[in-house]
Amino acid sequence: MECDSVFRPGILFRNDSSIDLTPFYMLTNYFKVAVRFMFRHKAFSAINILGLTMGFTGALLLFIWIAQELSFEQYHADKDRLYMGWNRSLENGQLVCWETTPRVLAPTLKEEYASIEAAASYAKWGVSHLFTVGDTKLVKTSGVFADASLLNILSFTFLKGDPQKAFADPSSIIITEKFAKQLFGEKEAFGETVTLSQEGYKFDFTVTGVLKDLPPNTDFKFEYLISFAFLESLGEKDTFWGNNSVTTLVKLKEGYDLTSVNEAIKDVEKKHYADGQHIEIFLYPLTKMRLYSRFENGVAVGGRIEVIRMLGILGICLLAIASINFINLSTARAQRRSKEVAVRKVTGAFRITLIVQFLCEAILMAVSAGAVSLVLVYLILPFFNVLIGNQLILDLSNSTLWLSAAAIIFGIGFLAGSYPALYISAFKPVQILKGLGVSSHRSILRNLLVVFQFGFAVTLVVSAIVIRKQIMYVQNRDAGYSRNNLVYIPLTGEMSKNFEVFKNELSQKWYFRFHYESKCPHYRTVEQHRWDRMAWKKSGRPYGL
Repeated sequence: MECDSVFRPGILFRNDSSIDLTPFYMLTNYFKVAVRFMFRHKAFSAINILGLTMGFTGALLLFIWIAQELSFEQYHADKDRLYMGWNRSLENGQLVCWETTPRVLAPTLKEEYASIEAAASYAKWGVSHLFTVGDTKLVKTSGVFADASLLNILSFTFLKGDPQKAFADPSSIIITEKFAKQLFGEKEAFGETVTLSQEGYKFDFTVTGVLKDLPPNTDFKFEYLISFAFLESLGEKDTFWGNNSVTTLVKLKEGYDLTSVNEAIKDVEKKHYADGQHIEIFLYPLTKMRLYSRFENGVAVGGRIEVIRMLGILGICLLAIASINFINLSTARAQRRSKEVAVRKVTGAFRITLIVQFLCEAILMAVSAGAVSLVLVYLILPFFNVLIGNQLILDLSNSTLWLSAAAIIFGIGFLAGSYPALYISAFKPVQILKGLGVSSHRSILRNLLVVFQFGFAVTLVVSAIVIRKQIMYVQNRDAGYSRNNLVYIPLTGEMSKNFEVFKNELSQKWYFRFHYESKCPHYRTVEQHRWDRMAWKKSGRPYGL
């Protein structure tokens, strides 16, 4: 019995220390006081939250834009092994680089170099094509010609069809999901036939693949793909090294170094083209094309990344202005909060507890402003996309977005609240209670903050005015002709053959005055000439008649 009393739980664990929840209760109390302060001083809180909200909203829009630019071509499965072929030539004492290459480059690289796993030609010539499916007729300029191997290099998502077999037949066409709905409505597009025509010549294609609409973070913009095998099936095989008219995409085998590969392939055009002895071929990473595609004297020196850096600096400055505004407003109310600080210190409050209290108020305001700014960004984003001509997306399921937003909001709340907290908590209670008040002496830091805030604001206003005037000048400058009431209609389908009928119809309309048909040689692209030659070959007539 004595042993049982000794081993009772109460005796065994009576010296075990319990968890101290005092810090948690204190922190909770700080936030309760902060909420009460915000509701008691509604005008002051609203102004502070509004200033932070404007800064957060502008910065978040810019950071979303920057994040998308940095993500271009990052979604491809083997992005680190993907490259684009470039030319480099000595012209007038300067090394000049350009990304359009000969059509024959891709198959030559694949055949002659063991380091090349796949190579493909990709050509977007922007020619108008008329698509006909039953009574549906659509004019599109968003198509490209490509090799079948392109589907093994780039990571396109197939909703219907097999990427390994999609271009098995030369008369195959791959279309995007959006384009499929435009042509076929709710009907299944896969396996259907579509008629493609240009200037009176028609070809039938079978839909052998339907792609998921391309993501906004890619420079490969198209709605339909046609195989180069279709051109070659009609006797149009381009083997001329002097015709730089396509983009060459290359996928290296694993384990090969870019420097050594470039050294091996640089003279490939010199070997095959007598007039190309001054041209070198080199590969450049696909993931760098968006931001680092500007070359000077043969060396990559930047590009769009310079704009991205400016946007980043602008976003940081917007956050800085919002923080400075918060600091100035908070310290300006120091006189009103001086008695509160004095009474708390007299009743035993430590300075650190006052600092934590003021930091909680600042963070709570920042969180409130952050929540409002997220709603505003969601509402403003469609209009912002129209302004910048882009397709930014606020992906609320992205954990990186939430973590970044939380870090910015809490970071700004802490930084913006630190100075007011340190400043106000430093008041001496004896001086305050004697009625001497707070010294009106303004610190050097506050003066610098105010100067920076107004200086940056003036710079933004002046820059906006200058840019607007430049845009207005470009839009309204004398172009040598009257641009008002001009309409351009591409010649598609049967319009070329029936142009006189079309012209006569327009002549009967009172709102048309002049009618012209133009087929200027300098405007016609390589693809248009090829299309004409193939059409005449198919019809049995000599080209040029």
